[in-house]
Amino acid sequence: MLSKFKGIAIPLALTAFTLWLYYPALGFSYVWDDTLLFVDKVSLLNEPLSWELVSQPVLFGTTYFRPIVFLSWYAEFNIWGQSSSISHAINLLVHVLNTILLFYLAKLVVPNGKISTTVKGAIAAALYTLHPVMIESVAWVSGRFDLFVTFFIFLSSIVFLSERMPYHAKTGTIAILYLLALLSKELGIVLPVILYFIWMAKHGLEQRLSVATKTFIFRNKLLLSFLAIVVVIYFCLRTDAVGSVYHRSFNWFYITEAYFSDLMPFKAVTFYLYRAFLPFLSGGALHPYESFMPSPEESAIAIMVTLVGTAILIWGLLKNKNPLYWVFGASAVCLVLVLHIIPLSIGKNIGHDRFMATALGFFCISIVIPNYISLLGRLGVRRSLSLPILLVVVTFWISLALLTHGSFLRIWKDEFSLWQESYRVYPDFKAARYNYVYSALATGRLEVADEVLQEINKNEGFGIPEQALYADLLVRQGNPESLLYMEGLLSAIPKFHESDIPLEATGLFNVTPKHLGGVYSTYASALIAFSDDLEKARENNRVSTWYLEIGEQVPTIYQRAAIEYLDSNYDQASEKLKEALNLRQSGKIAMIDFFKTLIEKHCSNVANKDKEACIDFRNKDGNWKTVTNTIAQHLKIK
Repeated sequence: MLSKFKGIAIPLALTAFTLWLYYPALGFSYVWDDTLLFVDKVSLLNEPLSWELVSQPVLFGTTYFRPIVFLSWYAEFNIWGQSSSISHAINLLVHVLNTILLFYLAKLVVPNGKISTTVKGAIAAALYTLHPVMIESVAWVSGRFDLFVTFFIFLSSIVFLSERMPYHAKTGTIAILYLLALLSKELGIVLPVILYFIWMAKHGLEQRLSVATKTFIFRNKLLLSFLAIVVVIYFCLRTDAVGSVYHRSFNWFYITEAYFSDLMPFKAVTFYLYRAFLPFLSGGALHPYESFMPSPEESAIAIMVTLVGTAILIWGLLKNKNPLYWVFGASAVCLVLVLHIIPLSIGKNIGHDRFMATALGFFCISIVIPNYISLLGRLGVRRSLSLPILLVVVTFWISLALLTHGSFLRIWKDEFSLWQESYRVYPDFKAARYNYVYSALATGRLEVADEVLQEINKNEGFGIPEQALYADLLVRQGNPESLLYMEGLLSAIPKFHESDIPLEATGLFNVTPKHLGGVYSTYASALIAFSDDLEKARENNRVSTWYLEIGEQVPTIYQRAAIEYLDSNYDQASEKLKEALNLRQSGKIAMIDFFKTLIEKHCSNVANKDKEACIDFRNKDGNWKTVTNTIAQHLKIK
């Protein structure tokens, strides 16, 4: 009985430690791309399960293909409904599993020594779950892409190194896990290289590199063949679902700009090394490349760090005597796809913490491999001082990590907190400013939005996204001038719905279809609130739906119901309202309030006070009573 408890004591301790670190996230809201992926797009709650539903590109204009994660959201929402607490609980559960898997993986990889592999594995796993870089993946529901691919890569690595499973069963299991990793995130493609690196760390040392490599290939030729077949299947599925292998072009223009002008790969390597060792200064969602090492001197440092670090890693791999280089190399392999070697669609950021979710695991394993007492001795430090120095450094780093973790975790509690922090750190970064103002408007902090927009207008003027935000602000402030402002904005933006220009070209104007749909919807709301031209409001409502995906059109249905009610088309209003109410969504009460607010604003206009619809609304009788009964019946309010 005691031996069994010893076997699960460390996994239980790691679970308790992880839950203690992250339990506040269970009360966090949906933030950032959660809105784009599933909060505003209600397809996952209302459409029947299909391959088309879960294999859709992650974001408009991209080819990111991750059906396993969308399947997890579909299952979650249809079993428990759309609840941010449930979503965060699932993320936390997967992270707990990843932490435990890392413990077992480290036990298999690290060599025996004075400190047992069990202790080293526990340290590596504890460091992994404590590391502040993991906050983004765990505390943000859309970080599930990174958590899932990490789970399948860690589990595949354990199965690969395990000696308990028959070879053919192991081969089939890893092939299935490889496909699941690929269908979770594109990072899964590097799994065969990771398997090679960890095999070398465990079985290939003290041999000529070419001989060890040939041995790896010979012993695993069936597995490698299966993995090659999986890759072919994956790319067939991918191109069929999203139309192409990748949505960005890799050409000489990109090479000259990214490699030689902006030095992006060099800065990205430095960024991820910096985040791995010193993750204490910035915990928000954004890391703009223009703000990271911008001076020529800093750029030279980035080049030197990359070249020297790469040279040391290659030297260690070629010598093939220390597993540290192979495990650290596995960590580096996990970052290859996000080093800007190929074009990335990450909004002018140098990188993101979530991209390190898998790499950090192998990094933490590599950290526990060296004998630091011996290493300090080689540097001339007396043995009597080595242990105190080591204890001071470790204690200082852990203390900073704990303080940082508590501070950075709270940033992700809601949309406004997240973008407030990003704006505080990067006030000149457009993405930070836009999202900060958008979140301020969404949470009713109109004075904050007004202040930031006035500053933007003073310093550099408005682009189309900022004009749309300002128009929204005017509408929310009850300013009739919003009509004139909106008309000016609409005359300036391209009208894709009236031309043959492909919708994908919206990026040339620094907007998305959702931006444009929002502009027309805001104009429709302004027309409802400040004029009696309901036909024009109806037309702009229709145009807004042209730009929005079906799952994004829920607010426009409520808006259309308000238009029809105010225009005395009560049957049509009732049908639209029922259509909206029958949709499953988490923000239904907010949408009902939006519907009522539109009617209230229209009826508060003196010119509209004698309308039958407005009289009924004020008296809570007649046709309005029918509307409220419909709402109450749907919500089962008695």
